[in-house]
Amino acid sequence: MNGVEALKEIVKTESSAKKMQILVISLVMAAFGAVASGMYMVRYINAMNIDSAFNDAAFPGLNLPFTKYYDIAFFASNDPADPKYGWSDDSAAAEYITDLSTDDQDTLMKGCRWSVLFGLNAFSLIFITINSTILAVGAYEYRARALGMVCWNVLGCLNIACIITTAVFRFNTIGKLAALSLAPSAYHDTLLLSDDRNYVMDGNWILWLWLFQVATFCGNCGSLGFLLKPPSGENSAMF
Repeated sequence: MNGVEALKEIVKTESSAKKMQILVISLVMAAFGAVASGMYMVRYINAMNIDSAFNDAAFPGLNLPFTKYYDIAFFASNDPADPKYGWSDDSAAAEYITDLSTDDQDTLMKGCRWSVLFGLNAFSLIFITINSTILAVGAYEYRARALGMVCWNVLGCLNIACIITTAVFRFNTIGKLAALSLAPSAYHDTLLLSDDRNYVMDGNWILWLWLFQVATFCGNCGSLGFLLKPPSGENSAMF
């Protein structure tokens, strides 16, 4: 019996309770992916709008390298000429600034790179949402399950990459400094950014969503990995 036929037989003979468990877990993951990707996408579009607005204003009509202004705008908290914004923790900020003083200008101009993690997570979670929906269908349809299982392995690696990238950009020195900045980070069609949201809020939001993403990923891998495992004796028949 080849792999496709074996999987078809597994789906046909497994219990209704197991099918329902696969369906529910897949739908929960799809719901999380949809909500989380939407939240990341909103932040990503906001960052892109800031970048575009500031690049157009600073270099109109010039073909110069694109600057990610969102990723460096938090440095406004360190501008003594504009004391309007500061740090939520001055002593911790001073420590991080001292640590960063040895970095070269090119490294500092990359900023916190939170816009990168916004985009990476947004698009990755869109694919995970689609695949989780396919796996939900695969609770009852063997072709969908086969496709979902193959993609699940690839997207699992992508999800790990997102989790690691988010951790690096949020918890490295410049990321921790950005998370202390009270500078505004919300774009509303003007170069004067709105303080409806600041980098402290963005940093806290990244932290909590990252923790939830890690917990969801671990739970999803453990539960679906167990449920999608072929019954004893079927492993050899799949190959």
